[in-house]
Amino acid sequence: MKTAEREVWIAAAAAVEALAGTASVWCEPPRVRKELAELLGALPATHVAVDLAAILAADPAGGWGALLGRAAPWNDRLPELAQAIASATAGRAAWGFVLPAPRTVASALGDASERGIVKAGLQLAGLLQHVRDAGLHFVALDVFTAAETRAVGPILKNAALYGWRRAIRVADLAAERSAQPDLWLVEDAEAAVLAPLWTAGERVAGGLGRRFWTAAHLEGAAPARFLLYGTVPAETEPGAIVAAGRALRQWTG
Repeated sequence: MKTAEREVWIAAAAAVEALAGTASVWCEPPRVRKELAELLGALPATHVAVDLAAILAADPAGGWGALLGRAAPWNDRLPELAQAIASATAGRAAWGFVLPAPRTVASALGDASERGIVKAGLQLAGLLQHVRDAGLHFVALDVFTAAETRAVGPILKNAALYGWRRAIRVADLAAERSAQPDLWLVEDAEAAVLAPLWTAGERVAGGLGRRFWTAAHLEGAAPARFLLYGTVPAETEPGAIVAAGRALRQWTG
């Protein structure tokens, strides 16, 4: 892995599915290990994030209630998936899960009240305990509202307790950023716009928006310090992933 000052964060669920040719790949941990290892051969990522929502979508029976309640098949499959991801990334990249905002889970469970949101936060925190020995390096949270601060507290506390970095994912730089994670992951922000923030030492990652995955090009030269981040779009073809990896290697040097 590169130094902490030259990082490439990739939300890789769609890329793994593209290489496997199916979204149901998450039901087969050995295949996930194979496809993720192949992905890391194409993309020079230092950090690989996997959305829990994508994993759940592969086998939605029981929904978030089954996954968070560790009911079958998730009681065995989620730890197996975590081990598969850890095996594929070992010595190559740090990895972690992207968790949904507690309100998203609360709504899916049928109780979007304040009490329901707090309960969802506790369930997500408990899920981290379930995989605490799986070799995670970080946890990312989708952007949450001020009303969810109490709900995300246990999640962030558990992540810190286990020694994991904590990131929050937002849509763009205009999003409210009053929280204090270890890193902000910005979906839509050009590298040229972020460069002054990187120079100033801010922990804001981005630059690999949708346009990058189609054009496979980054403007200018890489600064001495950069924090790239992007989500591979769902429709991305394997050839485009390879081209994007080539462009990343050229830009990062």
